[in-house]
Amino acid sequence: MATRRPGPRTGLAAALLVLASALDAPAWGSAGEPAPLKDLDNDLIHGGQLDGRLPTGFKWSPDGSRLAFTRRPVETRTALLQLYEVATRKTVTLSLPGAGASAGEAAPISSFEWSPSSDAILVLSGGDLYLFEGLGDSRAPERPARRLTRTETEEKDARFSPDGTMIGFVRDHNIWVMDAATRGENQVTGGNPEGVSNGEIDWVYEEEFEIREGWWWSPDSARIAYLQFDQRNVPTYPIVDWIPTHPSVERQHYPKAGDANAVVKVGVVQARGAAPAGTPPPTRWIELGADTDIYVPRVAWTADEGTLAVQRLDRDQTRLEVLLCDVEDGAARRILEEFDPKWINVADDWWFPAGGDRFIWGSERDGHRHLYLYDMEGKLIRRLTQGPWDVTDLSAVVEKEGWIYFTSTEKSPLERHLYRVTFDGSSPRRLTGDEGWHTTWVAAAGGRYVDSFSTAMSPPALTLRAPGGALIDTLDEGMSKELAGYRRGKVEFREVPATDGVKLPAMITLPPDFDPSRKYPVLVYVYGGPHGQVVANQWAGARGLWHQMMAARGLVIWSLDNRGMGGRGHAWETPLYRAMGRQELADQLVGVAWLKGLPWVDASRIGIWGWSYGGYMTLYSLLNSPDTFRAGVAVAPVTDWKDYDTIYTERYMDRPVDNPDGYRDSAPLAKASSLKAPLLLVHGSSDDNVHMQNSVQILDAFISSGRPVEFMLYPRKNHSIPGPQSRTHLYEKITSFLTGHLMSPGGKP
Repeated sequence: MATRRPGPRTGLAAALLVLASALDAPAWGSAGEPAPLKDLDNDLIHGGQLDGRLPTGFKWSPDGSRLAFTRRPVETRTALLQLYEVATRKTVTLSLPGAGASAGEAAPISSFEWSPSSDAILVLSGGDLYLFEGLGDSRAPERPARRLTRTETEEKDARFSPDGTMIGFVRDHNIWVMDAATRGENQVTGGNPEGVSNGEIDWVYEEEFEIREGWWWSPDSARIAYLQFDQRNVPTYPIVDWIPTHPSVERQHYPKAGDANAVVKVGVVQARGAAPAGTPPPTRWIELGADTDIYVPRVAWTADEGTLAVQRLDRDQTRLEVLLCDVEDGAARRILEEFDPKWINVADDWWFPAGGDRFIWGSERDGHRHLYLYDMEGKLIRRLTQGPWDVTDLSAVVEKEGWIYFTSTEKSPLERHLYRVTFDGSSPRRLTGDEGWHTTWVAAAGGRYVDSFSTAMSPPALTLRAPGGALIDTLDEGMSKELAGYRRGKVEFREVPATDGVKLPAMITLPPDFDPSRKYPVLVYVYGGPHGQVVANQWAGARGLWHQMMAARGLVIWSLDNRGMGGRGHAWETPLYRAMGRQELADQLVGVAWLKGLPWVDASRIGIWGWSYGGYMTLYSLLNSPDTFRAGVAVAPVTDWKDYDTIYTERYMDRPVDNPDGYRDSAPLAKASSLKAPLLLVHGSSDDNVHMQNSVQILDAFISSGRPVEFMLYPRKNHSIPGPQSRTHLYEKITSFLTGHLMSPGGKP
């Protein structure tokens, strides 16, 4: 519950200088008069022309000499694979003409992986595999990719073996291995009945543990470790496609709070089996204990080819153990344990170096997430980071040079910066300088990194940096110049004291022609949930630009990060434990009270809107504080936590049988009769995350209570309601609704 060639002046400083000049000085027309600023609209914003979207999916070649990434041109929105060479600073496009695409168009790229030798890229497109080879040759982009598979069943999660001789992938819920030279295939897992999958992650693990891979090569390429998911006892939810004359139904395995989870096992199998032809080799199962009602959120090979590291998390998510497992006999021993009385947050911040005598571990044991160094017996060697701030990402380990790169909130919770520290914990240094939000991709070979930098007012720009932070090249200048010609609201940051003295971070977007002598309506944008952070000096994409458009039309936008959200340590998160909604609303109402004390705020015209957990908070706020808000918009909301998945919901609420009062009091569904304000409720019919069932249930309750609401359904759309037409339609609907209820018909205060 993310390439323009540089001109004579390159770098982020130049791009920001252009933006600053455009914001501080008028644009001049040919006659010497200031050129009028243009008005933003939803077609421009949600059609993709001005949302500031940059290339994504950056992956460094293993030798650090090249960078591959995907770009989605606005014209086609088809992901194109591009290749940047550091030495020449040139970018080329690798295309797959004819591979499932219309004539003359490049085929869409679903995913890609580098070969260990850095001279080939494995591509998944249209459910089949392709291989670009000889990428060290300057003429390689002119050669067509070699097609590796042509099957009715799609291949997934494809990767080279560490020695580059094999390619592993998932097909038909099992793991297969292809000889990279001959293209001969072997199925290495099998015999599983319907409802049991090998190497394929189930929905709830992928969504809530953010685990994308279900199998892993051993360092010597001899074995494959994998997760097996037995979902036969997991309830299913019907996702209906209502468009055909005879609707079709897809049944999704989805464990809701209190339901049975998939039984997960860890297996190890030979990659080159010696079993008879057509028979998968035998699997050695790891001994995880008698209790099968557990989670296995992370698996990794150590430097020892015979040892596998496994994280075992109990169902309550309060105890996390690191097990070292012998792959020959399956025996496991615990070397490290974490306990938290509320819950454990699982993250991708453990790493096993090639040396094999130590590993890096991330923990929130002191209230903030930090990095620690352990030996392979589980003995603490030393802390690597410390302070009243959080490590948010273990970005890379450049083992040859002895540097550990990480992202953190050390400078400010409103920002993200890249740092590095040595293995002995010395010489910590912040590498990114500009105040704002830095998202980086660091090369494990050499430490060069791509830096995507933005602020709340400046869309992202991409630069390539040397290990110490010096500028190498500007990869994309972003859309600052284009946006400088439009009227936009101005974002400012605030702190609001709660009744207990805690300072709550907030941000406000004011109209560009703000006049404190006038009275303005206010729209509260809320998320409110765990790990989310709205108040940040970061470009918020199309949503943030829409907020700036609405501010330019005379609507003040307000957001506050309540306790329970992310970016400020574990203690900041835990007040919502077993009582979702209560602390969040209390803090949000502090912000509303602060707003009402401002002489230029019209206290009778304060609206609220949000999406997902923010949609839940919108409903919870309207129903538990019904006289506070003039109107609300809830998109894809949870309306009863019994309708949401096990991993997420039980982490914060425990199981329904153990916390019945908490589930009852947290559910908007139980208080539908309290609705007073006009409400726009929105959902996608194919939402596989927050099911449409949530909106259907509360609509039924509103009808029973005689409470009229507006409802907008987006057929075949999932939780994000994607696509330019749908997004434009949705935001036009929200714009019209809020204009009618918070602003005059002319759209002015």
